[in-house]
Amino acid sequence: MRVIGELLIFFLLFLTNSRVLYVRHEKRDALVILAPLSLFLVLLHILAWGLDIYNLYALILSILVLLSNFHALFRYSENLYIDHYSFLMLFWTIITSILSIGGIVILIIFYPINYNNKKLNINEKTSYYEGSIRSGFTEKTVFGRTNMVLHEFTPAVSVETDAADSTLSTEQEDLVILYLADKRSETEYSKNYLQLLASKGYSICSADIYTDDIKWLGIKAEARFYRRAAMITKSLFYPQEYALDNTKYTYNTTSELEALLPMLKEYYTQQENYSDKVKFFIISDEMGSTATEYFAKKNEELIAGYLLLNSIPEYKSDGYGFISQTEPLLARILGIKRDTKGKIINMIVDDTDYEIQKIKELKETKEDDIEGIGQLF
Repeated sequence: MRVIGELLIFFLLFLTNSRVLYVRHEKRDALVILAPLSLFLVLLHILAWGLDIYNLYALILSILVLLSNFHALFRYSENLYIDHYSFLMLFWTIITSILSIGGIVILIIFYPINYNNKKLNINEKTSYYEGSIRSGFTEKTVFGRTNMVLHEFTPAVSVETDAADSTLSTEQEDLVILYLADKRSETEYSKNYLQLLASKGYSICSADIYTDDIKWLGIKAEARFYRRAAMITKSLFYPQEYALDNTKYTYNTTSELEALLPMLKEYYTQQENYSDKVKFFIISDEMGSTATEYFAKKNEELIAGYLLLNSIPEYKSDGYGFISQTEPLLARILGIKRDTKGKIINMIVDDTDYEIQKIKELKETKEDDIEGIGQLF
């Protein structure tokens, strides 16, 4: 949906100015309305999906298109007719049309790779919450502000139809994977990884948190729509300043975990498919590595284990998510090859599966030992 929206915007921008090339008779210039409409759509797209390379380019281009069509908009508002365009207008038309086509071409070349939930036999659910780290989170009301988006990926429940009374597979689960995205990334940019992992039978959740009581950029006006872009810019162009803030990032991540885990524990134990002894396996990226290690050791009754993605050799985009599939243009900028066939991401999923299975085997071994001791007595 994100890329489809951007393609639509670039097409409207091209349509807006290309009209100048085929005017041959006197008429009202109705298509000029597409200029302000395109700018409005770009702003909505940024608010919905956040700022990235594509919609920043679209924003600049839409402003240029609007300015170059200012006089045409005035004439249209006054119900005036046109039979020709000035040389300057024709010049800007050619330039902005080429730029619009360039945007479309770039989007097509670097189109992200998507996986289909139905083909993977998994379910995806998105829930919205309001609140803060200090006060906790509750389900978002109609006029509430979204402070957390919770994404869930679970295996599709299988239906057995052989018996006369078909039943659903309702075996209770006692392990949930919590994915902790780096702030240079979000769930959206690691979605492929989470989908493939869920297809192996795991229940996964990932929370994108945007609250006023935690500041990642160190400024008062920290908004959801540009936080990721600002963090990426800081890490790429001001690496020393970014490195100096590691302590702050660790503290913030720990605060989020302290607020998030008790809520998730309550959330899952209230669902009939999960055991009241449910524990979490945390998967974290570069920024949250130290906090994850600290929190897991401090809360062993809640955390079954953890995995640091940046410790896996195949994972080359530390902190940025699985952009070799979800954002190939950024991956190209960072010198990371596009994972078109999914070879790398599947290797990482297998590595993750191996680590989780080790935790499960260790748990089963401990339970067998305890049972054996009980039989002795």
